[in-house]
Amino acid sequence: MNYLAHLFLSGNDNELLVGNFIGDAVKGKAFSNYSRRIAMGIKMHRAIDSFTDNHKVVLKGKERLYPRHHKFSGVLVDLFYDYFLCKNWLKYSEEPLEMFIRNKYQILEQNIESMPPLSQLIFHKMVEDNWLSSYQNVIGISKALNGLSKRTKFQNNMKNASSDLLLHENLYDAEFNCFFPQIVDFCNSYKIRHGQT
Repeated sequence: MNYLAHLFLSGNDNELLVGNFIGDAVKGKAFSNYSRRIAMGIKMHRAIDSFTDNHKVVLKGKERLYPRHHKFSGVLVDLFYDYFLCKNWLKYSEEPLEMFIRNKYQILEQNIESMPPLSQLIFHKMVEDNWLSSYQNVIGISKALNGLSKRTKFQNNMKNASSDLLLHENLYDAEFNCFFPQIVDFCNSYKIRHGQT
C-alpha cells in the first residue's frame, strides 16, 4: 500500500501512525530503537505490505501491468489504490478527506524528531507538494508517477503508467473495493491481537 492507505489503516493512534509512516525506512530489527507503539506501527506496516503483496485481487492488478512495467507493477498498484481510496473515501470514512489529510500532516509534523532522516525528507516533500491531496485526480497521480520514475535508478516506464490506470479504471476500482474492506479487517484484527484497538 502507499502513503494514504497506510495512514488510514493506522486508525487513531498517533504513535502507531508514525511507525506505519516510517515503516519502509526502518530495516530489520531497528524497530527496537523506537517506543513500543511506534515499533508496533513499523511491524504493522510490514504486515500490511505482506498481506497486500500476496492477495489474489492485488496480484491480478499486478499481472495486468506486468507486460509494460515488470518489477514495478506492485509499486504502481499501490499508488493506484491511493487514487481509488480518495475516489471511494466516503465508503470508508466519515471524516472529510481534506480534514483527514490536514490532521495526519499535523500529527507527523509533531513527531518529526522521532523519524529517521529519510522519512523526515519524505515528509517535508510530501507536505510541500501535498502528495496526499494530489492522489485525488489523475493529474496528481501522473506527477507522482513521474517523480517515481525519476527517482528509480533502473530503466522504467512508470511516467506513462497513468494510461494504464485510465484504460482499466473501472476494473481497478472494482478490485480496490473488493480488496480494501479485507485489509481494513486485517488491520483491525492485527491491532486487537497486539493489544491496540
